[in-house]
Amino acid sequence: MGIVTCILAFSMGLCGEAVVASSNADLKSRTEIGTTASYVYNPAGKPDPFQPFIERETIKKKKKLEKLQTLSILPLQRISIDQFKLVGIAGDDKRRMAIVEDPKGKFYPLFQGTYIGQNNGMVVKILADHIIVEEKVKTGKGRTKVEKITIRLQKEDDEVKL
Repeated sequence: MGIVTCILAFSMGLCGEAVVASSNADLKSRTEIGTTASYVYNPAGKPDPFQPFIERETIKKKKKLEKLQTLSILPLQRISIDQFKLVGIAGDDKRRMAIVEDPKGKFYPLFQGTYIGQNNGMVVKILADHIIVEEKVKTGKGRTKVEKITIRLQKEDDEVKL
């Protein structure tokens, strides 16, 4: 109430000792009655405000993602790379496409950037007679190592030369 009185008195140009005296008297009456507001934090049943909550959630999400990555729904990522057979490459130097065959006899097109294999290998280059796939393999110490795998075009032995 003392602050409001001072603001009103200031707007009318009457701010002086009388207003300050009334605010001091108001303060003394509050302290005598014991109505000073003090807050005490009670941590019982409440989370620690200094504990990071984001880290726990991101760790759980990463574990879930790792489980989901191992169970891929794409047929190219269900089989290891060495089980695919490269049967054809088409295109020119600017844009090429490769065709691979799985053990069941199904054919799949591969472009640069296509994921293949169980270790999330990615096709990085398609050349005239082979493709290069980069796979990230985990080592024993928790580190990852990038391996380049070359798949050569399979030529049939009984081709007829004209």
